[in-house]
Amino acid sequence: MAVNLSALTAYVDEQKIGLIRKAALGAKTLDFVNIQTGVVGPTAVNLLNTNVVFGDGGACGWDEAGASIVSQRQIVPALLKVNMSFCDKAMAKYFMNYEVNMAAGRANLPFEEAFIGDVVEKTNAKLDDIIWNGVTIGVTKYNGYLDILTAASIAKQATGATVYESVKNVYNAIPAEVLDKAVIFVGIDTYRSLVGELVEKNLYHYDVKVDAALEMYLPGTTTRVVAVPGLN
Repeated sequence: MAVNLSALTAYVDEQKIGLIRKAALGAKTLDFVNIQTGVVGPTAVNLLNTNVVFGDGGACGWDEAGASIVSQRQIVPALLKVNMSFCDKAMAKYFMNYEVNMAAGRANLPFEEAFIGDVVEKTNAKLDDIIWNGVTIGVTKYNGYLDILTAASIAKQATGATVYESVKNVYNAIPAEVLDKAVIFVGIDTYRSLVGELVEKNLYHYDVKVDAALEMYLPGTTTRVVAVPGLN
C-alpha cells in the first residue's frame, strides 16, 4: 500500500453546512388579540354593559327600568425576560472556530443571525403556550386564558363522540349575539384530526381547503376554526 492512513481518524466535514434551527410554531394567538399597551402592573379594565328594558309608551307616569352596569376586571401582567450569554471563546473549541474572530476591535458572534433568530422564534412559540396556559415564575403563577375563563365560568368543555361533534357543540354553545364575531380555537393536533374527519365524511361535498394559516370555516357556518399551538 503506497499511502498508510492508519494513524488518521475518518474525516467529518463540520463546516460545510451551517446551523440548522429546530422548527417552532409562532405566537399565532396574538393575531386575534387587542393588545393593551402601557400595562406594567395590576390594571383595571373598565367594562360597561347596558340592559335596555322597554316600557309602555302609551301610559302616563315614570316607570324606571333597565340599568347601565359598570364593572371591572383586573389585568395582572407577567413581566418576563430572556437572559442568555454567548461566549465566542467557548465556540472556538469546536467546529464554529472558523467563524470566530478574536482580533482586537473585531470581535463578532459566530452565527449571530442564527442564534438570535432562533431565540426570537422559540420565544414566540412559548408565548403562545403562556397566553393559553399561563406561566409560573418562581412561586408566582400568572394565569392564561384557560385559567381566567374557567374561573369566570365562561369556558366550558364541549365534547362529542368525534372531533367534529365536539367542534359542533362549541359552535352551538356560542351566544347568538356574538356569533358574527366568534372564532373557535383548537390545537393544531385537533385541527388535523378535524380536517381528516371532514374529508372522510365528505359532508355536503364540502371542499376542505387547508393552507399554511391552518384556518377553515366550519362547514355550513360562517364561523372560523383556527389552529393555535398554545392549545396543542
